[in-house]
Amino acid sequence: MASGRTRLLCSKMRHAASVGREQQRRCVWSSSQRSAVPSSLRLNHAIQCAEKLTGHDTSRFSEKLMKMGELHTFLGTVAKMMGSQHPIVDSVKQLLFQQSTNIQTRGLLVSLFIKACAVVERRADQREKVPRRQQLVVSATEEFHAAQIIHASALNVAAAERDRLDPLVLDDVQTGNKMTVLAGDFFFAKAFQTTTAIGIPVMLDVFGKVVEDYVRSYFESDLKEAPFVDAMWWEKKTHLKTASLLASAYRAAAMVAGQEKEVQDQVYQLGKHIALALQTYHETRQFLEAPYSTGLDYDITSLPIVLHMETHPHVLARLKETGMKDLEFSKSEVLSGDALERAQVMLGYYIQEARLLARDLGSSDAAESLVTIVSSLKEL
Repeated sequence: MASGRTRLLCSKMRHAASVGREQQRRCVWSSSQRSAVPSSLRLNHAIQCAEKLTGHDTSRFSEKLMKMGELHTFLGTVAKMMGSQHPIVDSVKQLLFQQSTNIQTRGLLVSLFIKACAVVERRADQREKVPRRQQLVVSATEEFHAAQIIHASALNVAAAERDRLDPLVLDDVQTGNKMTVLAGDFFFAKAFQTTTAIGIPVMLDVFGKVVEDYVRSYFESDLKEAPFVDAMWWEKKTHLKTASLLASAYRAAAMVAGQEKEVQDQVYQLGKHIALALQTYHETRQFLEAPYSTGLDYDITSLPIVLHMETHPHVLARLKETGMKDLEFSKSEVLSGDALERAQVMLGYYIQEARLLARDLGSSDAAESLVTIVSSLKEL
């Protein structure tokens, strides 16, 4: 199956690569023609409709965060760092304010899935127990994702570089990293506490595998150890780092509802492809909207950069030679190449797979809403 998917992706990418240069320059990647408003409006509208359908308010978790006494010191410290360049500041903003990209969206997607595959329980005790357990799956998903987002904000500064940093900058980095570790570990502990409350021991294995995958992703995404990078390299590390959580949450919700293993495996794939579509969409849009023109200001493991390095291997070779300190390319080079064309092809593939898998949920408003959210990602 994996080899078939590889062939499919590669054939589609070859087709994208065959598009004439003049046509590429006239395509949607042109900053003069591209509009960021329509796709974001479609996504936000789809999310708002899903909120009304499920009763899952995406601002609920933000309010919950601000009311947690254990986090008052953390949030207060981050508030004092608002002039800082440490990634933890942006991560907290994302957790609290950015509706379409933050952790609440993960909880909403799980709530939609639960509503779409709702099972009518005949036993009275199960009619109360199953919804309560499924809501705990939603909460655990939000908390695990919060932990991942915060932990990803840590900055690794080599010992040799610390001596060259301004003392104020070094203090800023160290303070940010301390807050990152403390808050990230707090959310992991909270998430496992919620998972335990579900009352099904195997749930600890399901979500424990998510944490294992997340840790593994840092080894898989180490460019220093990668002989080459391509679309499948990106998909593997993104599955581990991002998609594993939503996929496992769908599996957990199906397990709580008493579904067979075959169904659990199917919904795992549904969650995986939805998450991959979301990550493809967000990474590509972040690249397009970034104000930078060159170099290491970009996430060098994000999809557009990976696809650019696939067809320009000297960029990766140069990175390794300089100890990951010199990324020689310009944004205009990526825009004029075929990396973004191929990212669009991959996005279309993930959306198509998710739509096909969603058919097994049957016909319902919730299933249609889930498909609408995924389909709204189609145009970058």
